[in-house]
Amino acid sequence: SRCSAVDGKSLVWTRLPPSLVSPEAAYVGLCAEVASKPTLTRDTDEFSPHLTRGGVGCALSHREAWRGAAKFGGTTLIFEDDVVFFARGFDARFKAIAASLPPGWDICYFGYHGGAPGPTDSMEDGYDILRAEGLVTGLYCYAVSSKGAEKLIDLVFPLQVQVDVAISMHFHELSA
Repeated sequence: SRCSAVDGKSLVWTRLPPSLVSPEAAYVGLCAEVASKPTLTRDTDEFSPHLTRGGVGCALSHREAWRGAAKFGGTTLIFEDDVVFFARGFDARFKAIAASLPPGWDICYFGYHGGAPGPTDSMEDGYDILRAEGLVTGLYCYAVSSKGAEKLIDLVFPLQVQVDVAISMHFHELSA
């Protein structure tokens, strides 16, 4: 099923519940917005994980998908609404990967990026299952177990940083 996205433009920093966004992170986000500070500066590769209203909307959209996944009780595949899909035979590959995940897995990324823009990779030549380490950003396509979805809700909220960075910060508590 499809979840409706939360439009970050409609959010007001001072009205975000502290159970969803920490007051400190909301304040930093508001200050960054007033100063027009980007989260990623391409010229210098400078990265700031401060929240943006769009980032909060994105996180709340993922949270809604996780809530659905927790209720569903199986494996849930989550795509962001702006994902560009390019892997031929993905359905068969997804089934093979899902069947080979270890017991107790929580989250499985179908690609990610490390913060700086780079070349696009595809699954054309096969796939490997690797343990996620370090900063893993981008949530354009991933699978969660129902248990993993429950963990993500508990670990990520209230938000302190962008949702993908928050997940990376909790890898030691996830089977990823």
